[in-house]
Amino acid sequence: MTPGIILALTFAGLVVGFFAFFWGTALFLQGSLYNAPATKLPIRAAIAAFLVGGFLTFWTMVNTRAESKDRYGTFFEFNPTSSHEFTEFTAIRRDANKQETPVPHKKVSGKFVESQDTTKAFRMNSADFIVVALEVKDGEKTARFDAELDAKGNFKGASNKVFVEKDGRRFIEFGQSNVPTPIYAPSRGALFAALGLNALLFVVFFVALWPVLRYTVGHAIAGAATGGLFVMLLIMPLLFEKNKLPEAAKAALAEAKG
Repeated sequence: MTPGIILALTFAGLVVGFFAFFWGTALFLQGSLYNAPATKLPIRAAIAAFLVGGFLTFWTMVNTRAESKDRYGTFFEFNPTSSHEFTEFTAIRRDANKQETPVPHKKVSGKFVESQDTTKAFRMNSADFIVVALEVKDGEKTARFDAELDAKGNFKGASNKVFVEKDGRRFIEFGQSNVPTPIYAPSRGALFAALGLNALLFVVFFVALWPVLRYTVGHAIAGAATGGLFVMLLIMPLLFEKNKLPEAAKAALAEAKG
């Protein structure tokens, strides 16, 4: 099945499931709490189901079509940082005389080696130099990532070495293996969007329970808190997994956006 059909089936399944849930629980709870259920309960349950089911489907679509995994996920798993792989960089080596020398490197068999002598693996430092920056080709431009150094000119991190983009927020990390991570790009917009979607989930549940299904404000708040947490912990991870795009579809979508 195509991603669009899977998403449509997700919406239909959510609406049917929430309709049965809202109708059944309202018959029992409102009959016990308020002596009688709200009037026109089937219609109210249908509206609430469309409201919640539609929002969850929209959230699923936004997150699974994002450029990186769980970019707009739940509070417990969202990651508003995208990544970009690279296969070449120029290491800027600084010697004891503060002279800087650029040394091109390329990726071979999962490791970076010097471009002019592939027998020499990338080294972060030696008795003669320390790598103070990386220059990575980024489209038609070259981005410079400066090492985080302390006052003595040594790397701040004992295990991880971090290189931060000059005049930017992107960064590259090196572990003990001297193999760089992809370029990580934190996004404040994605962070606020993810937090907004999470907060909106509770608002949607509250609207469905209070003005639509006619629970009291106190019961609607409690129900929204309970329902929102249940959906975040159990339902949304399942929806994200079932609706994730194949790599080919993600590549085509990224190309279309570009």
